[in-house]
Amino acid sequence: FKYWPLFFKHDFGFSPVGVCAMQLGIWLAIAAASTGAPCLARKLGRLPAANVFHILGTGLLFLISNQSLGARVEVPLVLLRNAVMNSGGPLIQATILELVPTHHQGKWSSVASLRRMTWSGSAFIGGMLSDSHDYRYAFFITACVHTGAGVLLLVVNLLVYAHERGGAANCGASA
Repeated sequence: FKYWPLFFKHDFGFSPVGVCAMQLGIWLAIAAASTGAPCLARKLGRLPAANVFHILGTGLLFLISNQSLGARVEVPLVLLRNAVMNSGGPLIQATILELVPTHHQGKWSSVASLRRMTWSGSAFIGGMLSDSHDYRYAFFITACVHTGAGVLLLVVNLLVYAHERGGAANCGASA
């Protein structure tokens, strides 16, 4: 969310009230998507649903980074992008808590807190990219990074699936 207010102020001339309304819209869209995410997770599984959200959010960011489509198109795209991209987080967190033994969950929580710390570092890099090029360039680089993260998420998804299938096969073999 670091650059959306600046982007909309710079590229579309949003007033401070408009920027704040946009931020409120983003949070409301995330809340709505997060409440709907468990429905998809029940159908596909938590990690596959998180993958779907990640792929959609990344694709929307590539679209937004490509060229200006006008505020009337980009505002809904940004709302949708932030909603789907952030709705998979609770699904991933729930999966981690399910797979990690209880005595190691504190360590995982510490690792997760590092994510909040890297937020400042990525904001600094994003600022440098925006200053040297423009916001869309920074969004494009972010979408590329999200693509790499999506590949890792897909690999984890496949490993968890294989583990669950192997566990189910082992349970059946011992019966």
